[in-house]
Amino acid sequence: MCLVASAPGCRLHFDPLATDDGGAAMGDGSLTTRTPDPAVLYLFDQGAGDTVRDRILAPLDLQIEDPAAATWFEGGLRFDVPNRMTHLSLASKIVTPCLASGEITIEAWVKTPHAMQPGTTGPFRIVALSFDAIDANFMLGQEVGGLYFRLRTTTGGTDGEPGFVMPFMATTTPLHVVMVHAKDGTELLYLNNQLAALNTRSGAMTNWDGSYKLVMGNERVDDRPWLGDFHLVAIYPRALTADEIDANFTAGPDPEL
Repeated sequence: MCLVASAPGCRLHFDPLATDDGGAAMGDGSLTTRTPDPAVLYLFDQGAGDTVRDRILAPLDLQIEDPAAATWFEGGLRFDVPNRMTHLSLASKIVTPCLASGEITIEAWVKTPHAMQPGTTGPFRIVALSFDAIDANFMLGQEVGGLYFRLRTTTGGTDGEPGFVMPFMATTTPLHVVMVHAKDGTELLYLNNQLAALNTRSGAMTNWDGSYKLVMGNERVDDRPWLGDFHLVAIYPRALTADEIDANFTAGPDPEL
């Protein structure tokens, strides 16, 4: 079993139906305090409309490109066909504190019936801060049978390569995905409160481009559509601890704030 992946392609076993170490089942939405102070937080709880609201001050709201092709349901937003959500203003509230800390945590509660996304070219974007498919500050997506993470640093490519791969299965319940990058280069992937994979990435985040936009469900320019359900997406400008990830998992995909 690979414990530290200093090169792309390192994989560890993960059982998406397993409980955490304490025997607790997947987050149940109970009244639990989430880890405070994300840069952005999207709960996908509007139920209608063309806007996905950021619940943090100075909100970075997202516009759904084709609202008629998206499906709102209680506690989430579904893309059954290619679509995207993004914004026009600068994402300074993400970029500035991440550059200051040299760290980032990307958290998502998502669900997809597709172990392999039906598009022709991946990775298929769950969330990215990018200009196009080959110019990005970060990207969390789904590749053939696996989750895929890229992060732009001074020693990698403009697209954030080399990538970090983790096996992934389609689920019938929302999956809690947390990708952590610490300043020392350590990267941790948690799935349903289990540490599922580790990676080490060299370089610093000082070459991020402040003009890139946050986008979900696709790439901004090139088609990399991800089909599935969004329940929650949060981005923190620091590396969350295991206890903080546990608190967010326990709060569940539809927390009462």
